[in-house]
Amino acid sequence: MSLVSEREHLLLRAALCSDPQAAISSWKSWSSQIELENAPYPELRLLTAVYANLTEIAPDFGLPAKLRGKARATFFKNHLLAREALPTIEAMNAHGPVLISKGLGMCIRFNAWSSRIMGDADIHVPLTSFESSVRVLRDHGWNPQYG
Repeated sequence: MSLVSEREHLLLRAALCSDPQAAISSWKSWSSQIELENAPYPELRLLTAVYANLTEIAPDFGLPAKLRGKARATFFKNHLLAREALPTIEAMNAHGPVLISKGLGMCIRFNAWSSRIMGDADIHVPLTSFESSVRVLRDHGWNPQYG
């Protein structure tokens, strides 16, 4: 049993393939099977990466305006999240090293602000900086939700 559906495979190929014709073919196959508005969440999460790849490798290929809108909305939401999170991360960094990972790390490192939807900012701190990091988080308005 595959954890990734055939339609997700199509989207992943469209999002990651460097061959324009193969990526376009995967996109067309996916879009012929389902309407954008009816796509389940696991597939919706991949659409901005598809948009980013296809606009880079096949700029003349016409993608739906809704896909462009989703990418633009993702871009702005991610920038807003970063604007809110980075001052706290910088304050934590004054007490010890902070590793920014996952979505925010990818956005910053690869300047890929519209290729991945973020809901939070994932960071890692050394155990030796944990207590001071929690103090900084609380000073910046964080309230633990999980105990």
